[in-house]
Amino acid sequence: MKLSRLFSWLFILLISLPVIYQFLLPGYFPTHDGEWAVVRLAEMHREIKELQLPPRWAGYLNHGFGYPLFLFTYPLPYYLAEILYAVGFGLVSAVKLTFILTVVGSGVTMFLLAESQWGVWGGLVAAALYTYAPYRFTNLFVRGSIGESLALVFFPLLFWLFDQLIQKPSSKLMIAGSLTLAALILTHNALAILFLPFFCVWLVFLLVQVKFSPEKVKILAVTLGLGLLLSAYFWLPAILEKSQIILSQTPLANKAEHFMTLPELLVDSWQFGVRPPLFIGTGLLLAAILSLGSFFFGKPALKSRLLVLVGLDILALIMLFPISGFLWQLPFLQEIDFPWRTLSVATFLLAFTSGAIAHLRLGKVWVVLVIILGIGLNSNLIRTLPRIYPSDDYYQTNDATTTSADELMPIGVRVKPRNRPPEKVVLDSGGSFRIEKNTSTSLKLQVNTPLPTKLLVNTVYFPGWVAQVDQKPSQIEVIPQTGLMALNVPEGAHEVKVDFTNTPIRQVADILSVSGVIVLIYLWNLRKKSFR
Repeated sequence: MKLSRLFSWLFILLISLPVIYQFLLPGYFPTHDGEWAVVRLAEMHREIKELQLPPRWAGYLNHGFGYPLFLFTYPLPYYLAEILYAVGFGLVSAVKLTFILTVVGSGVTMFLLAESQWGVWGGLVAAALYTYAPYRFTNLFVRGSIGESLALVFFPLLFWLFDQLIQKPSSKLMIAGSLTLAALILTHNALAILFLPFFCVWLVFLLVQVKFSPEKVKILAVTLGLGLLLSAYFWLPAILEKSQIILSQTPLANKAEHFMTLPELLVDSWQFGVRPPLFIGTGLLLAAILSLGSFFFGKPALKSRLLVLVGLDILALIMLFPISGFLWQLPFLQEIDFPWRTLSVATFLLAFTSGAIAHLRLGKVWVVLVIILGIGLNSNLIRTLPRIYPSDDYYQTNDATTTSADELMPIGVRVKPRNRPPEKVVLDSGGSFRIEKNTSTSLKLQVNTPLPTKLLVNTVYFPGWVAQVDQKPSQIEVIPQTGLMALNVPEGAHEVKVDFTNTPIRQVADILSVSGVIVLIYLWNLRKKSFR
């Protein structure tokens, strides 16, 4: 390993330490979503333990009445945390360690990208500014958004991998590129939607730079398509079955109220309120502007990269303001309720652009000064609310919906559950029952009733639930207002089963993802081949 590369990794780890220190201390600090991440991890563990693969139905949450949490909520951060939990870390520790990995990981991937464009010193500048960007601290210490924090790892990694793929096509890079694209989609669906248009512009630019060729377009198309296939099991049902949840009828927020103002973007307004601190940081913005000076010193390739990045920077910043309102009415973008989420993309693009400072020919001292200022101006934002010390048991027994407005509740639920039911099932006309199996996705019981009766199941209905009486299909009735399931049972002794199964949409989505895995294996077998 070259000395410069070893120094770079040590540098990234060193500057990350003050940021991750809060996650290394005992206890946890309150954020908007951080503790919900722990509850969701506990639920994912239950689902995986029951062999619900992929996890979709959260049977323990919603006070035991269940709801389709991981059908719509990005799962990858919880997969990663589940691995950490499985190897011995506690629930809280696994979530905190996942946050730590997002900080160090994003510094590494930003360095890889910026170094490939601006050199080692440019990579160090970009990594430092990216690590200490104000909106990153908002996501870590105020919002507690594990998905948005992890997405910052994949933004630069995608830019870098696809640049490498276009320059030197190979099956290895196709595999890495498709896996990273799938990872971003599984990490945060809203940020994937926001990021991909910028990414596509970057890809077109890279293709033009290397003399556009049909062969490279084909390789890119296969890689992008494979990434979509691998993640189809999540995004396809999330799009096509969204009409079945309350979020399709009631937006989380009025989009017009969540654009930004220029003072808010530029001025340090750190707070722990409902509306999080949303500012880009004058240091990051000035560094990006200063980097434009390298336009007069660089080679044509550098100049063209800067022009494209500046254009993307400006577009990302414009999307934060009401003037971009018409863009937010476009397909997919209209599904995003908070335009200020674009700050994640803007932060990435501005940090990447800032690496061009290394080409200003001002000497290494000035580059080091930019790094020191970039860190120093924002290090005061590494602060949290007073710590709390709940045990893992507290989160394992928390059975709320883990969402801000119960927006993932099935549309049939108008009266929301407030407490756990005393019994899983209730018989209208007396009789007795014995439960033989009760998991998140399967209920099996023996019923003995002297009269025909209605059996009420204390689980909310969502497409995919099916019932059988004596191994014959039985019609499920959805109770008005509560959205609970009920079915008719004849008199006598009967076996009743209620199972959460795949709808045709989910079956197709799963088949697509399995097909993607098969293609991935095929490419792996070709990994020694280079496409030229």
